[in-house]
Amino acid sequence: MLDLSDERGQLAAMMLADLGADVILVEPPGGSPARAVGPFVAEREGDPEASLWFWSYNRGKRSIVLDLDAPDDRERLVELAATADVVVESAGTGAMAARGLGYDDLSERFPHLVYTSVSAFGHTGPKAGWAATDIVVSAAGMLSHMMGDDDRPPLRIPLDQTFLHASAEAAAATLIALRERAGSGLGQHVDVSAQQASTLATQSASLAHLYNTTESTRMSGGARLGPFDIRLRSPAADGYVSTAILFGEAIGPFGKRLFEWMHAEGGCDDADLEIDWIDFVDGVKSGRIGLGEYDRIQQVAADFTARRTKKELLESALEHRLLMVPISSVADVVENEHYRDRDFWREIDVPDGEPAGNGTAAVQFPGPWAKLSRTPLEIGTPPPRIGQHTDEVLA
Repeated sequence: MLDLSDERGQLAAMMLADLGADVILVEPPGGSPARAVGPFVAEREGDPEASLWFWSYNRGKRSIVLDLDAPDDRERLVELAATADVVVESAGTGAMAARGLGYDDLSERFPHLVYTSVSAFGHTGPKAGWAATDIVVSAAGMLSHMMGDDDRPPLRIPLDQTFLHASAEAAAATLIALRERAGSGLGQHVDVSAQQASTLATQSASLAHLYNTTESTRMSGGARLGPFDIRLRSPAADGYVSTAILFGEAIGPFGKRLFEWMHAEGGCDDADLEIDWIDFVDGVKSGRIGLGEYDRIQQVAADFTARRTKKELLESALEHRLLMVPISSVADVVENEHYRDRDFWREIDVPDGEPAGNGTAAVQFPGPWAKLSRTPLEIGTPPPRIGQHTDEVLA
């Protein structure tokens, strides 16, 4: 398969490489724009061969350099497309067509080709031609609406997410198109909108609006649902834990067990054992229970968790079957026993991967994104250097 994408689509091709596809990354002279995205290997800021972003989403690929603005190189790409199963691109609506390399151009010559496009708003519709960065798509797709403090403007997730959602959707949709081709013999255009992919990640909130139920709005560390400010984060002695203190037949028993444990540890009063975990919301609506009681309950729990470490809270949550889990730092994830037990981290020797750029480094990469019992996924070769395989592929 041919990967013509930049940082907006390269995860899609990497996921297919993990599944065994021979992925040829087509880079412009000087390298993919993704190579300019940080962070970088220590002491190599701006080095296109040292972008950790590029490393993360381009393992298992081969790299060639073609100038798609040059007629000769465009023809070389067409020759490669003749034997390819898939093309992935993220140049934006009309950009590849302007070079004679769009879906209509290539499918006319190679009807077997699956042509996957990742763009901000898709290739049809009133926004099809709009340019957008992650922050724009995050806003348009509703992710930002739920981020930040309620009395301040909405925020975005600190790391780019929207095009990663789109890329994952693109990988899955490409597999579906290949499956269909096995029967029909024909490829098709897989058109993925990052806005739509992001909205899918907020499906519960969007469905609430569609069905005229109580809508969630943002609040720091949680969500506002009608009159209730729901805290989804509580302090720990060494960080934070994610908690859910809610009510009803399905989820109320978790809160009941939390306060029973807290009471046994001297963390709440006897009266707190009488909280109505099933019908609390109805009690507030009827006026039988004051709205401020919910804030008090959450604060009692927060005062309790603040005196214990994340590890202690996790152990107790497992013992007592509570809805509570540590909020992991990067270091927590890297050192996590569960990841190690599942063989998640994989070591790849990266040429010129040392900080000085003059030696091979053994680099820990996140492993395959799924575990298959009969046909395990392998993460393949290290991320390629710019044009490393040009002669090999074009020969």
